[in-house]
Amino acid sequence: MVVKNRLFNMLLISFFISLFSWEFLYFSIGEGVVMGISIYLSCLFLRGWYLKVSRRTTFFNEIKSGIYLYLLPMIALFFYLVTLRTAASWDVSDSFSYTLLYLLLGIAWLSLSFSGMLLFWAFSYEDDVLMSQNRSSMIMLTGAVIGSSLIYAGANIGDGPGWWTVVFAGGLGTVSWLLLGMLINFTTGIINRITVDRDINSGIRFSAYLVASGLILARGSAGNWLSFTRTIVDFTVAWPVLLMVILMILFELLLFKPQENRDQLNGKVASIGVATLYLFFAIAVVATLPTIF
Repeated sequence: MVVKNRLFNMLLISFFISLFSWEFLYFSIGEGVVMGISIYLSCLFLRGWYLKVSRRTTFFNEIKSGIYLYLLPMIALFFYLVTLRTAASWDVSDSFSYTLLYLLLGIAWLSLSFSGMLLFWAFSYEDDVLMSQNRSSMIMLTGAVIGSSLIYAGANIGDGPGWWTVVFAGGLGTVSWLLLGMLINFTTGIINRITVDRDINSGIRFSAYLVASGLILARGSAGNWLSFTRTIVDFTVAWPVLLMVILMILFELLLFKPQENRDQLNGKVASIGVATLYLFFAIAVVATLPTIF
């Protein structure tokens, strides 16, 4: 019943916003509907996020972690704004209305990414971060927010005829990101180590992987739109992310076994070193690929 009520409210709000957008913002009806859905999902997500963070901060009396969680969504907004104002299609960069549309769509995208993490990874930011005081899960959440927002930002790079090009390109990147994360977790059980065992070192490594893979997949999602088929072909430039997945699985199975002494091989220094390797690998991949423009 709650889901039906929310769906009805979203459609109703989207209808009125689409009419407003068509009349005053000169959007098409389709763009107005997307604006309405994005506003609804963004407000729902941000309201829930900040209310839950506020309750967590009050209940656990953790002011510093509360401030950190308050600011965390701002990372995504920063990536979105920089991309939309500097590298997006010319008609988006030069228009406040379209910049606002894609910014709100990006917040809704982040909300849907969290739903995807729950579906594919069984990772809930509410249970595993807000309610559990789990710092390793908070580290993983940080990487997830950055990785997901990088992919959406990348999908906005280049010229395209409409919002559906961003959704299609970003969908390729985000779904790939979720599926590859699920594969890693299935073979290594790393998310269970983060959420149940509270292993901060595993959180550092997986968080770095999420950022690094997000960067590579963002490059795959970027570019000028020609067609659906060409977008899929262009996305294959992100294939080096598969090498990173293989590398991480091998590291986790051979070097970071749960039963090993964490004071030695599973120590923080080793984890930071591996995390740095993932990030440098991603930067090197993006730097060596052909330029977008």
